[in-house]
Order: sequence, then C-alpha cells, then structure tokens
Amino acid sequence: MSGIMGDIKGKHCILVDDIIGSGQTIIKAIDTLKHLNAKSIEVVVTHNLIGNENPNLDKILKSIDQLSVSNTIRVNNKNLYLPNVKVIDISDSIINCIKLYF
Repeated sequence: MSGIMGDIKGKHCILVDDIIGSGQTIIKAIDTLKHLNAKSIEVVVTHNLIGNENPNLDKILKSIDQLSVSNTIRVNNKNLYLPNVKVIDISDSIINCIKLYF
C-alpha cells in the first residue's frame, strides 16, 4: 500500500486486490484503515489462494465486514462458507468469453 488519499474516518472502505496469497499485504491495509477509524471494511479479491491453515485468514475475517472472492480457483476452504464471505460465480462470464473467441 503506497498511501491513503482523503479522510477515512467514518467511511465505508473497499479494498480491491487481484490475488490474496499469504494475506500479509491485505492485513497491513486493513490495519491502516482501522487505525484511521474506517466505519466498515470490505475486501474484494479476484483470486483466492489463502488456505484454511493460514492464520492470517482468520485474522482477516475477524477484522472486516465482508470478504468477496471469485471462484477462479477451486479452493476447499471451510471459511468460504462463513456469513461474512461471499463467493462470486464467474463461470458464465468465462464460458461466454470462450464461446466468443472459439
């Protein structure tokens, strides 16, 4: 994270990332927003690589209001069924793109 522009206090914040691997980068961003008194934090990730055994996942889920991940990568992850986790199905979009080009 390179910096924050504007006043975060009392705002609903959305963090968007392409890949969540270890979770360390997103935790730093969450901690920064919490320190600046964000009202709520949602994390949106395209590719979820973080596994059940990673303690950072539990920390992330306890620190945010919502985690939204696409299903680009099949992950057997019990945490993807928690109330504050939303899995976005993009399979139809991918199928339509393939049909368009082939």
